[in-house]
Order: sequence, then structure tokens, then C-alpha cells
Amino acid sequence: MNINKPNLLNTAAFLFAAVVLVFMLVQWLFSPHYKLTNQEMAIRIENPEMWLMPVDINEIAQKGDLENYLFVDLRSPEAFRKGTFPLAVNLPFENLLDKQSLKVLDTKKTIFLFADKESISASAGLLLQSQGFENLRIAANDFDFLKNQVWEQYRPSAAFSQQEKARYDYNRYFRQAPKQATGASAGIPSSPKEEVVKVQGGC
Repeated sequence: MNINKPNLLNTAAFLFAAVVLVFMLVQWLFSPHYKLTNQEMAIRIENPEMWLMPVDINEIAQKGDLENYLFVDLRSPEAFRKGTFPLAVNLPFENLLDKQSLKVLDTKKTIFLFADKESISASAGLLLQSQGFENLRIAANDFDFLKNQVWEQYRPSAAFSQQEKARYDYNRYFRQAPKQATGASAGIPSSPKEEVVKVQGGC
């Protein structure tokens, strides 16, 4: 019996090492593989060509080029059912990197991302770029704004508007450390501190 103990220990050690290797392999296969660095993604999101302004969306519709775009609605299925753009597909943001979603996005068409908030569309654009997608455009403004100001009745006064760009410095936001970029006011310039100045003299 004592003779078999070393063999049992060797077998147990071998099995343990095999399990660890299999676990590491599975984790490597199923974990996201990013093709761009954080700095490269931050530079891309600042590229004006990434954004589709209201005037651009109106021109696409007027020229009849909608079939060349894959409209991706990042909102919830409930919001999608209440109304969306023609020919749009619903890929909720939280499911964007699922295998089924990536299959839908595997297209030669230009992918047009829109959501409840402009920042969500920008985040989706970064995620997909990190996965190697190049044919991307991001909606300036949110869905409700585009629906009311562009789709239902185009208003030239909104042609070049970009709601959150005035508030968010995207380049700075995505360069921050994760713990600094998680606050509700991350990326939003803070208000200047009030300064009290004492004045001497009088009437």
C-alpha cells in the first residue's frame, strides 16, 4: 500500500496541473481579445468622422442610402418595441459583445450606433473598435432628439448639434484611471471654487 502512495501523489499532481491548464485555456478562448490600446481608442473617439451629425443623417435619408447602413438600436427591447428607425436591429448595449450580436454586426454595411444617451453610443463604438470593427459611425445626440429633430421633421437649427460633447471631454474621460472615471460627474469639468475677497474702506 505504501508503494502506491507516490504514484497516487504524482497522479493527483498531474491531474491538478491538467485542470489548471484547461481552465486557463478556456479563459483565454472566451475572454475578449482587444485589438486596440486604450490610447488608440481614445484618439479614435475624438475623430470627427466617427460621428454622424443630424445633417448627415438627413442627407443619408434624402439620398436613399439607408440600405448601405446597419442601424443598431442599443436601447432595451421594451424601448425598441415602442418605436425605432426603419430597418433598425435591436442589440442592447449589455449584449453587444455576445456571439449572436457580433454575427449580426459582421457585415459590409456601415454600422450606425444610437441609444438613449450619446455617451452609450460612444461607449459601444469603443467596444466594437476594440474588437476590430472599422465600419462604424456613432450618433451625435440621443434617439429621442434624432427622432423629433431629424426623422419626423428635419430642423436645420439642429444640423450640427451634439448634446453631450459640450459637457464631456471624451478623450480625457477614457484616459482616466478606472477609479477616477466611474463617478457620475467623471469627464465633466468641475465648477470653479468660490473665492471670498475682503475689501477695506467704505463711505
